[in-house]
Amino acid sequence: MTYTINASIVEVIIGELFFRKGDNADSDNDEEEEDMDEQAIAKNAVLLAKQKQRAMKLFIKSDGADIYTIEIKGLMRFDLALDHISIGLSFRQAALTIQHAKDRTKTAKLGGVNDLMVAQWVRVLVVVSLQQIAFILGHESVWAFSFAGDDNTNRGQSFFDTHLRVCYKGVLVNLHFVVFPMFVRHTAFNIFELAVKALDARFPNWRSKLLSISFDGENTMTGRHAGFVTRMANEVANPVLRIWCPPHQINLVLKAAAEAVADGTWIEVVYSYLIFLCQQQNLITEMNAKCPKKTNRWTHLGRVLKFYKVHRRRLIEYTTEKNATKLPGDNWWVLTFALAPVVDAVNTTLVLLQSRSIVTSQQAEFINNLIVSLTDLFNVLLADEAHADNNIFLESL
Repeated sequence: MTYTINASIVEVIIGELFFRKGDNADSDNDEEEEDMDEQAIAKNAVLLAKQKQRAMKLFIKSDGADIYTIEIKGLMRFDLALDHISIGLSFRQAALTIQHAKDRTKTAKLGGVNDLMVAQWVRVLVVVSLQQIAFILGHESVWAFSFAGDDNTNRGQSFFDTHLRVCYKGVLVNLHFVVFPMFVRHTAFNIFELAVKALDARFPNWRSKLLSISFDGENTMTGRHAGFVTRMANEVANPVLRIWCPPHQINLVLKAAAEAVADGTWIEVVYSYLIFLCQQQNLITEMNAKCPKKTNRWTHLGRVLKFYKVHRRRLIEYTTEKNATKLPGDNWWVLTFALAPVVDAVNTTLVLLQSRSIVTSQQAEFINNLIVSLTDLFNVLLADEAHADNNIFLESL
């Protein structure tokens, strides 16, 4: 099987953005590099250059043409490796699985596979997918597209995840662009530079077709003067629709509201009491239940309050006996039981807002329903209703 890929996709996205700057420099920290002697740095650079050369072995540039040709000879091994990777196996596990299949079935065609070969085949799959996305973006039926990005860290590796949404031949298509490893700090400029390089390599005319950008509430994304979205909007030819994830907006508002309850003392006790309970192994064993750990997500607070409500009597008895100074006061328990229904209502809406089956226009309905629920819960009159009631009262006078 032979594939033909644009040179910019192979050289920029695979050859540059997937490797550390400077031929996969081993250190992220300039101070660490200064501590290494020149001989060690040179030796390390040569070693990493050879690793990159082996990784790009299957990509052969055609003479006189701005394209790369990839030839896959062992199709059965290639297909099996990608099948195994698609269900979550690592490169080494996929190679060992194919080797076991060869031994059991006595199929000679499956021999000679290792994790480096599987990694090369995955790179081939990535560039072929990128080539297909480039074709879709350049199709005459695609007059605009939406870009969504999110930076995160998983198992110690920082990355920037990107998605595209286009209307291709009358069909709305959601495309997973690619997950880029981040070898530098997550600043707005670094993320912007990474996205622009990738889009330029994939589809140089993207500036005339970018219609909207979806993002979360991180400061690097939302910065008005130098944030990622602002930089992207200044880069394109047309005005850009900025879509800010509603769950993140709600999360920021609720965080501020929770910190305002009882001048911040309520939420402070929520988490300080949580830390105390997580350290009580005897209590955890006795109850066969452990208090949820603290996270940055609002939905976590609902699980914590539910735990407090369900086990309230035992928690009070144990804390009084173990360390009475850690026991929250009566007013705190009253506030906790009063606010728990609010947290539950908000969490229900957050789950609905993050459903994969809804579109942006439906999110407003869920948010309005949440507002109605909260106003009914607290018996709060909206401004228009209060004004109307006031007019009726005045007329009666």
